Amino acid sequence: MNLQIIAVGNCAIFIVASQPGYSLVDEMASDVYTKIASVLRGRCAFIVHERIFGSLSSEREIMISRKLALKKFDIPSEGPVTYIEGAPPSGPGFAGVIIRAIVPQNIDDVWTIMDDSIPCGCGWRRNGVTFLQLQNIQAISHPSIHHHPTSPIKGQESDNFPPATKAWAVIANADRILRAQGASYRDVVRTWFYLSDILDWYADFNHVRNIKYREFGIMPVPGAERILLPASTGVGARNTQRSALTMDLFAVAGPAEIRPIVRR
Repeated sequence: MNLQIIAVGNCAIFIVASQPGYSLVDEMASDVYTKIASVLRGRCAFIVHERIFGSLSSEREIMISRKLALKKFDIPSEGPVTYIEGAPPSGPGFAGVIIRAIVPQNIDDVWTIMDDSIPCGCGWRRNGVTFLQLQNIQAISHPSIHHHPTSPIKGQESDNFPPATKAWAVIANADRILRAQGASYRDVVRTWFYLSDILDWYADFNHVRNIKYREFGIMPVPGAERILLPASTGVGARNTQRSALTMDLFAVAGPAEIRPIVRR
């Protein structure tokens, strides 16, 4: 098993784990998560962002193995998880996982973000700054966005949204959840968009995203001294919810200086 651990000061750690070579899916996932759980337990760390890469057909086995391994080390397993299609080189199965975790005793406050009764992210505070990590945001038809003045989804159920409309709903839902946490989309510094058919409708997705970003007031304008656009990654991958699009994001709200990194 390949396991990399990167510590960021005394507050956060990043764990990247993969399992090369062929093995039974449940055994492979159990081995990976047992080692991850041991690291988390040893550092008293709390998961705030978790992405699993594996075959869609293997999700159930992987999630069961994950839950059992975390439970052995008394680590909560009910938090949000983003499951991304991605098979290992040897064939269908479990490819790996990327985890961001924080050490609560070095943080002022930590909580699970709920959307109604569904966990959808984690929040924490340090030195007066609020950090919000949302995961697996879907294109649900929530009343607050269904009746939004610019909403293209009026009179539609979420399952019937065309792909570009789902992009509108995903971004609108992200903003709605952030506002419930005392922030907004203007505080987003990083996004991950997972598109089931990225080559087929990426142009439509990008057009809708630009419309929402103009609405939020974060699209660059000529002569602007500050760029508010979040860094972004678009990934072509299906998901187990069979949605055309899901999203993760990271937002920072409060007295913090955010500076863009410009590649020259």
